[in-house]
Amino acid sequence: MIGITVRGDCEWTVERLRRSIAANAPQEILDARGQFVVVSEEPDRTTIVTSRGGVQLHFYARTRSGVVHGGTVGEVHARSGLPWRWNHRALGDYLALGHVLGDDTVVAGVRRTPPGSVTTIESGEVTLVRDRRRRIADAFSVTALRDALETEVMRSWRGGGDVLCLTGGLDSRLLLSVLLRNGVRPRVLVCGQPRSDDVLIAREIAARFALDLVECQVTATDFLLEADRIAQRTNGVLPVSHWPGVLFARYAEGARLFLGFNGEAARTTYDEIARHRLIRRLMPPDGRFARRKWRLRHDLALTERESEAFHPELREGLAEAACGDRLERLLRVGGGLGAALDHAFATERTPNKTGADLAAVSGFTEWAVPFCTDAWSTLARAVPWYRRGSGSIHRRLIRRLEPALLRFPTEGRGRRRRPWASAIHQVEPPRRHFFDQLEYQDARLVAYMRAEAGRLDDLVDWSAIESSGPELRSRLLFSLASVGALRRLTKGLPR
Repeated sequence: MIGITVRGDCEWTVERLRRSIAANAPQEILDARGQFVVVSEEPDRTTIVTSRGGVQLHFYARTRSGVVHGGTVGEVHARSGLPWRWNHRALGDYLALGHVLGDDTVVAGVRRTPPGSVTTIESGEVTLVRDRRRRIADAFSVTALRDALETEVMRSWRGGGDVLCLTGGLDSRLLLSVLLRNGVRPRVLVCGQPRSDDVLIAREIAARFALDLVECQVTATDFLLEADRIAQRTNGVLPVSHWPGVLFARYAEGARLFLGFNGEAARTTYDEIARHRLIRRLMPPDGRFARRKWRLRHDLALTERESEAFHPELREGLAEAACGDRLERLLRVGGGLGAALDHAFATERTPNKTGADLAAVSGFTEWAVPFCTDAWSTLARAVPWYRRGSGSIHRRLIRRLEPALLRFPTEGRGRRRRPWASAIHQVEPPRRHFFDQLEYQDARLVAYMRAEAGRLDDLVDWSAIESSGPELRSRLLFSLASVGALRRLTKGLPR
């Protein structure tokens, strides 16, 4: 008998999955739509199929007695019986980028199953086969992109139990335009402090289309109540400064969240290295310009005394040579700098950063992410470089689906009121970020972060860092607090 476990959303039935495994053809499961990990257990073999989007995470570790696997790094390490050892290269990547790269985790010996792969465990050995098929459309078409998105949105939408997360940006608005086009008036959830961009814009949209709107606001109390859950589910690699973007999920109250994550794949938001179109198209990713901009963007800018505060191997992972190595690992395709950054977004940032975000959301409720599908990602990567600026593709799609949504301002950007266009909505500046930044200064939250980061005395000598500038201290505190919490939870220590 073949036991089948499915984590996430897979369109295939368990019986169809079982037939593929029985026929020794697990690779065909990769053609199923959805974001999933399928685990097949047979008496002498385990097969793990990870969908191409890679945002559903799974991990494994080799031990003397065999191979263990599971849904989190902490679970796998605890079951492995291995001593705790840091992966200093992954820690350097995380501190510089806000996410790890490739199949790395911050714990040495624990790896993730990569996107679009079949991992077979048999007789204590691991065989990993990646899907190498070309996933880039030969030609770009707005119509094809619209049709692919509409198909996936309506396939994923389940009705009354779903809630669309609405922000002031274009990603969630594009999802809303598809639903409205198909006669769906969704219930919507907006997170933000009073009179923030997101809340004001969501209220206007909800009023215009008669949508049931639920509002929530994330505070420092939410951080403290859910800190352990987030650190454990995100495997210690979601900085505390990024928690507001997932904590809203605790207000879903059992509803399945419809999220606009990964809509950026059709824009140029991975990095600010190559905002200029000609630079994106012509500059090589391994050139002097790219390296210089990369360091300005991601380098921690450590002084010599600050560098000495880090463990020698972590210090090496943050040095100039490591920065160049990180850039080469990230931008490992030919063509111009822009093409390399777009490839990096799809192959590194989406599975690692978005995967961590969704792992946190999973701790509260189920989710659907139409922009993470193969169809959207493949076509989005084919968007010409000259059409990627300022959300132009999103606007063109919305114009074809529900043009009235373009009358509303977007987050951080209002519209000038023209005498001949008085019907255009106006939200007067200044407007506020959805999360109140003063919450980071809450004494309870600061104490929590200091306590968790302070556990990492084998990585950082905080006495040398305390004399540094507040920006560096905050960045390290936000990032390392999650790592410290992961180790505490994995070792079963009290908070």
